[in-house]
Amino acid sequence: MAAEAFAALNRILESRERREAASRQYALALMQFDYQRQQAQMAQTGKQLELLQGANAQMMTNVASDFMSSSGLDLLYSDDPKATKNAMDDLKDIGLSEGDASRVISAVWAYYTAQNPQPILRLGKSLKDIVLQGDAATLSQRNLVKGLGGRLGLTSASPLEVDRAKSLLDRTEKILQNQDDIMSEVYEYGTGDFDIQRTDIGLGLQQLSEEREQELDKD
Repeated sequence: MAAEAFAALNRILESRERREAASRQYALALMQFDYQRQQAQMAQTGKQLELLQGANAQMMTNVASDFMSSSGLDLLYSDDPKATKNAMDDLKDIGLSEGDASRVISAVWAYYTAQNPQPILRLGKSLKDIVLQGDAATLSQRNLVKGLGGRLGLTSASPLEVDRAKSLLDRTEKILQNQDDIMSEVYEYGTGDFDIQRTDIGLGLQQLSEEREQELDKD
């Protein structure tokens, strides 16, 4: 009887060990699957962010180039030592304060010497913000709109020119917002969040590209 009892107990223990081993193996398989899935998602998101950054960087350059050519700022830059002084005189002649003129010159030089379009785009956003302020804008801000914005067509008597200028300013704001969204996604990616939350970034880039093409077709 005792031998049979021990044999039964042994079978029970062996069965439990097999179940526990199977459970451990299943748990390890799940962990491995989750790890592989996470690695795949991380790689996919990383690639998406890389593509978005590249596309947005190109679009920032394109929109900044449109802004400079439309406003004539592309004519200010030169590697001549007197170029910045000449640019300052030119910008003051159209009514800009020395501070605003310095900002514009810094933005133009940053575009050409550092391949950084963002200061130019921020000029566009600033113009849009000032226009939205209306009568609350300061004299210096109104002069910036009259001078630089006037070159874009903001103060034109032609409604078509005004609309085109506003459309360009809208694009400068949208592309900067896109860049902020992408950088937020990159930061979250670095913290282990591999889901792109701002799913409209790509759609925004597509819309900006289509709007730009439409404006170029009008020229």
